[in-house]
Amino acid sequence: MELFRLLEEAQFKDVTWLRSVDRQAEIETFLPADNDDAPEIGVLYVGQLEQLPPPRFGISCLCIGPRPDEDQLPAWEGVNLVWTSSPPENVIRQVSQCLSQQYRYQSACGELVGALSTGRGLQHLLDCAYRVLGNPMIVVDTSYKILAINSDLTLQRADLTRQKDVGYMLDANINAMKRAKLYECARQFHYPYYNKEPDAAHGWITALVYSDGIEVAQIGVMDCNRPFTHYDFELVNFLCRLVALELQKNDFYGNNVSLQHSVLLADLLNGNVTDGETATVRSAQLGWTLTDNMYIITVFDQRFGVFDRKARLVSEALHSLLPNSRWVIYDNKIVYFTAYPADGAADDKTNTGLLEYLSKNKLRAAISGRFKTLLELRCAYQQSLAAFELGCRVSPDRTVYNYRDYLPYHIGELLSQHAPLGSFCRPNVIRLAEYDRANQTQYLATLTSYLKYAETPHKAADELFIHKNTLFYRIRQIKERFGLRLEDGSERMRIGLTLAFLQLMQ
Repeated sequence: MELFRLLEEAQFKDVTWLRSVDRQAEIETFLPADNDDAPEIGVLYVGQLEQLPPPRFGISCLCIGPRPDEDQLPAWEGVNLVWTSSPPENVIRQVSQCLSQQYRYQSACGELVGALSTGRGLQHLLDCAYRVLGNPMIVVDTSYKILAINSDLTLQRADLTRQKDVGYMLDANINAMKRAKLYECARQFHYPYYNKEPDAAHGWITALVYSDGIEVAQIGVMDCNRPFTHYDFELVNFLCRLVALELQKNDFYGNNVSLQHSVLLADLLNGNVTDGETATVRSAQLGWTLTDNMYIITVFDQRFGVFDRKARLVSEALHSLLPNSRWVIYDNKIVYFTAYPADGAADDKTNTGLLEYLSKNKLRAAISGRFKTLLELRCAYQQSLAAFELGCRVSPDRTVYNYRDYLPYHIGELLSQHAPLGSFCRPNVIRLAEYDRANQTQYLATLTSYLKYAETPHKAADELFIHKNTLFYRIRQIKERFGLRLEDGSERMRIGLTLAFLQLMQ
């Protein structure tokens, strides 16, 4: 145990470092001081200054009794010498307790590693963890499916018994955890987080399990048998790493194990399949669902790049949100092909779930436009790349970029390859932008929001933080000063393109 941590946990009174050479020195045991001892590194010697062993470089001593004067310390250079005013009997007891807890922690870690190495699975590991920690726990994946649970946990509350029976967390418990922001706190601190609701009988430690930087599971531990100590948090943190290893060892994320799906998707992305009938036959053999409402979703990780094992983790998590999807690692990205019913699209729950998952794992995604045949898939992938590139430029704070939102910018990007983009802009809108810069007005922002919410002007006013009457007044001013015919649909389209082009030019 590191010396500085031992002193913090022991909570001595009036701790003063009289000499310091290595505050992180590892302390394995302690001894009451005897100045006849040959001092050893790794031992904490406790006693009054005159009782301490002869100074030797790197040793650690805890001085009790009267505080030594500075003129008594010249010989103590190169050692860790700490003084406390705590009574001697308290010092001995607290040091003993701290080191005993450290020994138990190390022994518990050994037991958990032993349980992992038996190959008997996650439930066996969790049962061993229960014996070690003394409090029951549960492990769920990111879809709130129960992966393992200690049977004693279900004895505490009827709803926990119900959860075990259905195999998933109940919506009421999920919503309660979200209201308490338990996962957000655990993510923020990167460490197990404790919470106890005012009306609850027991509190919980919540901890997150990561594999290759991707959140794959959560652990909950209830303090129904004994209060938690500092070492319980350390053990739960250690258990998270073992659970991650167990999930990987069991190939838990193997839903896309058939390479044939990835091969076909890669062939379509590369343009190697040029015959529509061939594409349809190959996809039918693999059981793909084809509709008139298909999309490409490309996932990006700008920090590290995406590799095979991490891609499997992301794929498994998103599969519950995109049940008809197939995926492939392509050009260091994860590319999903997904099909919705002909008359449907992703619902709000799917969109919210996708956004939450990507955000918490620091990933981004781009969604193509809709397509109807597999031969359009390559073009849809290019659309997703364009949406991501343009989205990062125009709205870098977003997590998901939908191609339909960036179509005007893509048009501008293509036009700029043939002529200066300004030559395609409406002169009246350029004059408006110049007027804004010269007079510190907000006409351009007003016009942008007004066109964005043409059928719901109150939303435009809310976005601008102005009253609806103020919005209408500004629009009248824009029409009169700059000759814009906003009642003309074709004119509105040309103005909208110009606004997008101006953003690209900036």
